Amino acid sequence: MVRGREPLTDKEKSYKKILAENLNQLLKAEQKSKVDVRKGTGIPVSTLTDYFQARNLPVSANVKKLAKFFDVPASTFDPRLSDEDYQAEIVIKSASVKERKVIYEGEYLTVIVRPSKSSQILLQ
Repeated sequence: MVRGREPLTDKEKSYKKILAENLNQLLKAEQKSKVDVRKGTGIPVSTLTDYFQARNLPVSANVKKLAKFFDVPASTFDPRLSDEDYQAEIVIKSASVKERKVIYEGEYLTVIVRPSKSSQILLQ
């Protein structure tokens, strides 16, 4: 059995580049090093290097750690967080049921999963 992440979409590939540019700008503006970021976040230097060189996208836990370290909203550097369509795609992918339906209701995305589950998620 092969495990791991699904292949990245073209959109996610472009997000890696944008995220790396944004993180490098924050690093420069704060006059910090990757070692400082590692010490402040607990994220390994090799993982941070992957983010700063556009090789990987961070998982949500690391996005939160980076936002806290730089004292900025995560959407400042992670373009995925300001893209509502991308957020909807993530929710749909995470539903582990065969039939899925998405309905937009104002600020909320309602995911209806058959046979009997329904959940609401606030898009931020």
